[in-house]
Amino acid sequence: MPDLNKFISEFHHGFQHSNRFLVQIFVQPKMIANIIAAGSLLDAVDSTLSVGNVVKWLYTGLLATAARIPDRANLTMNHEMYGLTEKFPTHTAFTKFDVTFMMPHTTNIFNDNGVPRFFNNWQNQIQHLENGVESGLDFRFPEDYYSTILLTLMDSKDRGTITYQFDAAYPFAVDSYPVSWSVDNDYTKLNVQFNFSYWKVLPHLESVVLATVDSLVNKLI
Repeated sequence: MPDLNKFISEFHHGFQHSNRFLVQIFVQPKMIANIIAAGSLLDAVDSTLSVGNVVKWLYTGLLATAARIPDRANLTMNHEMYGLTEKFPTHTAFTKFDVTFMMPHTTNIFNDNGVPRFFNNWQNQIQHLENGVESGLDFRFPEDYYSTILLTLMDSKDRGTITYQFDAAYPFAVDSYPVSWSVDNDYTKLNVQFNFSYWKVLPHLESVVLATVDSLVNKLI
């Protein structure tokens, strides 16, 4: 007979809250340097800005108000035999990864609204489109603009409960956002849609997750 008390004890520390999470983005140093250079042409960044400062800003400074863990599904094929149809998996399909960011007036990196500027410049590094058709419209190789993203769910004491790692990620769509005189005291938010090759769940041990973060940061600064 099942032990009801043992079952209840599993929830002694509570349930996962959907509003406690952290999104960390790790972009390649060369890409960050190009983004800094593009911003410097418009006097949008401090001339003393370094790749290391942007790395720290990305994994600690962007406030995400919403994110959705992508679907993962096995696409199947039918194998028909007499009187029965079996389904067998053929490959894995992932959906896009959506994250919604807040947009501060200024940041400690850029001198203006740095969140949309950063993602716009990142997309310009994927396809040269800084000055329209005069930019050439060429695309870079994927290895040049890929990044790694970590999504960590946390408990009430801000301890990580599970971490998802998205590899070969990049912003394929930066959504439009409305502005209106008729709306008072509302905050503007920027939704970014990321493509990626695959995601995986990191081991439960906190030290493993921290080691992953440290290794990613050390590669970038």
